[in-house]
Amino acid sequence: WGSKRTGPDLWHEASLRDNAAWHIAHLKDPQSTSRGSIMPAYPHLFQEKVDGKQIQANMRALKTIGVPYSDEDIKFAPALLAGKTKGDVLVAYLLKLGRDQKGKANN
Repeated sequence: WGSKRTGPDLWHEASLRDNAAWHIAHLKDPQSTSRGSIMPAYPHLFQEKVDGKQIQANMRALKTIGVPYSDEDIKFAPALLAGKTKGDVLVAYLLKLGRDQKGKANN
């Protein structure tokens, strides 16, 4: 049960498609980029604004349990997220997946 995969391994998505425009199009209309895709469309994500103050509060809470956010990261989070949508931040996340680990196996 735990091994059935319906979609792609997102960990490698950034190395396969490093183009934000592709991910935006795919999230808004999966059929436009992947014929036969059964993924639902998520156009609403690009209409819903991110709440920078809420993200800032979440970052503060996560820092208390060891997530390595700097005070500067937390301070500037609302400004960095101003005007961004949930779709924007999801695409940024997808483009970052798998990139932090490159080169660590050789250390």
